[in-house]
Amino acid sequence: MRTRSLARHVRSFFPLTLATVFISCGGGSPAPTPAPQTSATPTIIFSASTNAITAGQIVTLTWQATNATSVTVTASSGSTSRTVTTSSEASGKVNDSPTETTAYSAVAVGSGGSSQPQTANVQVGQAPFALSLSASPSTIAPGQQVTLTWQVTGGTASALSVDPGVCGPCALPQGSATVTPAASTTYTATATAADGSLIRQTASIGLTGSVSGVLQWKGDSSRRGLYSQETTLTPSNVNVAGFGRLGSFKADGIVMAQPLYVANIKMDQAGTRNVILIATENDSVYAIDADNPGAGSLWERHYVDPAKGITTLPDNFGGRTTLGGQVGITGTPLVDATTGIMYFVTTISNNGVAEQWLRAIDTQTGNDFGPGSVKIEASVPGDGKGSVNGQIAFDPSNQNQRAGLTEVNGSILVAWGSFSDWGVYHGWLMAFDPTTLQLKAVFNPTTQYQANDAANGPADHGGGGAFWQGGAAPAVDASGNIYLNSADGSFNADQGGNNYGDTLLKLKLNGNSFQVLDWFTPYDEACIDLDDLELGSAGIALLPTDFTNGANLAIASSKEGRLFLVNTDNLGKFSGGGDNQITEEFMVGAYTCSATTTGADADGPNWNRLYGTASYWNGNVYMGASNMALMQYQFQNGLLNSTPVAMSPTTYGYRGANTVVSANGSQNAIVWAYEKTPTGLGILHAYEATSVSTELWNSEMNTTRDALGEGIGFSTPVVVNGRVITTYDTRVGIFGLLH
Repeated sequence: MRTRSLARHVRSFFPLTLATVFISCGGGSPAPTPAPQTSATPTIIFSASTNAITAGQIVTLTWQATNATSVTVTASSGSTSRTVTTSSEASGKVNDSPTETTAYSAVAVGSGGSSQPQTANVQVGQAPFALSLSASPSTIAPGQQVTLTWQVTGGTASALSVDPGVCGPCALPQGSATVTPAASTTYTATATAADGSLIRQTASIGLTGSVSGVLQWKGDSSRRGLYSQETTLTPSNVNVAGFGRLGSFKADGIVMAQPLYVANIKMDQAGTRNVILIATENDSVYAIDADNPGAGSLWERHYVDPAKGITTLPDNFGGRTTLGGQVGITGTPLVDATTGIMYFVTTISNNGVAEQWLRAIDTQTGNDFGPGSVKIEASVPGDGKGSVNGQIAFDPSNQNQRAGLTEVNGSILVAWGSFSDWGVYHGWLMAFDPTTLQLKAVFNPTTQYQANDAANGPADHGGGGAFWQGGAAPAVDASGNIYLNSADGSFNADQGGNNYGDTLLKLKLNGNSFQVLDWFTPYDEACIDLDDLELGSAGIALLPTDFTNGANLAIASSKEGRLFLVNTDNLGKFSGGGDNQITEEFMVGAYTCSATTTGADADGPNWNRLYGTASYWNGNVYMGASNMALMQYQFQNGLLNSTPVAMSPTTYGYRGANTVVSANGSQNAIVWAYEKTPTGLGILHAYEATSVSTELWNSEMNTTRDALGEGIGFSTPVVVNGRVITTYDTRVGIFGLLH
């Protein structure tokens, strides 16, 4: 910084130079003696930029002097003293970095002598004992090497180790090592301080291409529920004589989430296994052997600790309806195929306060991956319901993480709905970094206050729009576009607004934000919103183009019982006179929403509601509405024939039929449907996929061997490697060929 030059402030006194002469008779007086010259005493103002720093930080010392030719700044620490600077500048600054508490003194010197010393004291604290550990690169292919680097700062470590099996003791205070992990691994560095305390840091390595199997809801991101590489199970061998339950595993809570399956995974101690992953409403996760489920868990994690006040959230929290006694893990987890890391959300009560956490664990060991967990906290700008100072905050007590998790473009996607439309809620979609778990982007479909609304509940007039989809995860196409349905809520997008209740949304994750690319809202949105016949009770199934004349089509459906066939290249937005702008729509159910419809009608024992997603195979679409038979529709000339080509002999109950299809390509296809009866019994059905009028088997044909017990609403079967995996009460059952 430029400083001005020190000027000598010396005042000159000039004696009278004009001699005054008095001439007179008799003599005169002598000239007066000049006064002596004097110099002013220097002065100085001195200060430090702070009076306390941590060792290694910088303090700035500033002075302003007058009547001085030089300034000297000294520093004293204990019995030692040093000169910081000697300067000829009248005003200036100097930086210093003391390692211990220091008393600074500044003195200005000039022709008039020295100034009084001015002081400034700076307290110096020692930097905290710290440890860092990094891995480069953090994602590798099998056989690739990784460099681990560590460093201790702020103190002296007596010992350091890096596990598993890297070094111990390791070089201090810093060092590095090269490793070649055989699986996704989290390394832990542990340093011991001089006082015996420990500090730890982790670095996680993801191994690409490490796992395969059923890693998300309905197997893949199309959500059409087709397991097309099943070579063992066929219509000829799935029957009561040759097919049945092989075993089961009892967990500690209700299993609402769909189980996942990881094939041929090398476990930490148990060798290579086919593994089923189970998540419960008691906030627990299990890994079990798919080929020997009765042998107990391979590993398990529990996220409640009653002794510390950490419990599941009661399902009647705030008066909402039941999820079976407790709310823990509800949405189906996701396993990343490139790393083998499992992601899921736990809901807990922390001493009476609702919290939700995103978790990440290694499927091989059950250990935390990276940070292991992050608390869900988010907000978006808006003046809709629940807005405070122009921000709408995520409320973990009102948002139900029901939809399955998925991923897009290297981000983990998590969606939230409501607890039976209770309280003030919104739909939420969030994207998280898979390694750090840090929040990247947030989307809320109902952020704008809306004076005129179809309904008048706590979450209307700028709220609602839950993303729950009967448990379905968002669909993702090959271009990374995201599709999901919002449920009952405020809608004004047709007027240029930002509210998208009862709307099929096409979104794009662009960096740190979601972009609405396109949308479709049914023409009777106001009616279905008022009578709880929402679009959002079901998800979206993306269809192949083999029977659609090359068009990119998707199927959505509603609780009203209506099927929508939309073109994903042009969803159609809104037309109040009817849905003629979309590819096709028709009623699967027998009743339509009208001005005379009541809530009791819509939620009653006769209405034909649709949940989850449709299933697809070889030009056939399977949908099981509540209180009616499972329907089979068929593509003809690029469109669905609205008259079913076959119906099941079974009439399904309150939650309809949740279906998947197993097939070996275009051969040996079976439709698997899960039913929860009006009495609460769970039943697994198998139908001939070429005509669902033929039932091959169900779990009630041999009750001693195969009966399920208490059913679970929206339970979705998994079919893989000759096994059918299904849930009931607190159990997971594995079915297959008996011989």
